[in-house]
Amino acid sequence: MPEPARTGPSRALMLPWLCGWTLVVAPFNILIGTTAFQQVWAFTWPAADGVVVRSGVQTRDVNRLSIAYEYEVDGRTYTGTRYSYGEVGTDTRHWHKVAAELPAGTPVTVRYDPADPAESLLQPGLNGFVLSMIWFLTPFNIIAVGGWVWFLNSRPFDPGRRRCVRTIRGGYRVKLPGYSRAGCGAALVLIVTFFGSFVWAFGFTFTPPPELAGWLYVVLVAVAAGLSAWLPSPPTRMDVDTRRGVIRFPPDPTKLPFSSIRGVVVRHEEKPDSQSGVTHEYHCEFVRADSDPYHVATFGDCRSAEALAAWLRERLGLKADAGVEPLVGTDAAPIPVPGG
Repeated sequence: MPEPARTGPSRALMLPWLCGWTLVVAPFNILIGTTAFQQVWAFTWPAADGVVVRSGVQTRDVNRLSIAYEYEVDGRTYTGTRYSYGEVGTDTRHWHKVAAELPAGTPVTVRYDPADPAESLLQPGLNGFVLSMIWFLTPFNIIAVGGWVWFLNSRPFDPGRRRCVRTIRGGYRVKLPGYSRAGCGAALVLIVTFFGSFVWAFGFTFTPPPELAGWLYVVLVAVAAGLSAWLPSPPTRMDVDTRRGVIRFPPDPTKLPFSSIRGVVVRHEEKPDSQSGVTHEYHCEFVRADSDPYHVATFGDCRSAEALAAWLRERLGLKADAGVEPLVGTDAAPIPVPGG
């Protein structure tokens, strides 16, 4: 049976898009990641008593805090001007508030680099700006990672690839197509962080309270992990235990004995899509003697479904269904393998 044209995204078109998306997102990840590391690493620096000698807000070109403080290390006096790493002039009100809290003459605790005491700052740890940028970048990173996962898993099923079939104790483990619980959790995090970024941008001009932005992010990831573990999802792997003669679909405890399977067929189904077109799906199914067909996996291309069916017939010792075409439609009953 000739395979209809696929309506899904093309791998050839997806690859340059993914490369471009990754190249755009990567520099921002490096920048924010470096800033976050510097802020957290500064917590390990020793502390020294200091005093503010200048405090104000610079409004020319960019809005940022203009501060200077003096501190002493090993009998030598240093002057520092950094409040924190990654300072960006996005919130004039925030800098005016900081300047009002730290007027000249205010005693402060200074964190300094023991390898270079002249390197110092006043606010170590993840600040509001860094955390808001983590929120902002999360949806872009999820799209990038999800896109690459789709690209790597969208190749036709090939039993000769270890990515598709690998040997385990007692048999084989087959990777099945379909969404995973991790994907559901990632989708939830993407949606919440996307809209949350607008809250930090318009409500706090990218300088939210660190405790609020930080703990909300932790709660979000925890809730997403919990929901993804709770939500049902189709099996993403199949264990063919040739030693015991059974097939399992972890974590489903169901076991299918080889002896109960009469054949392996591919059923073709057409579905309307959102663009008034047709999507083709190919369902690989077990034909059983005294029970309904058992769904194994659904593919977007006939070649992958037939490759899995042929591999299963070989492992189960079934005869090839020579001359049997994939079924068309959703109501037709699967055809058992002749002689199975």
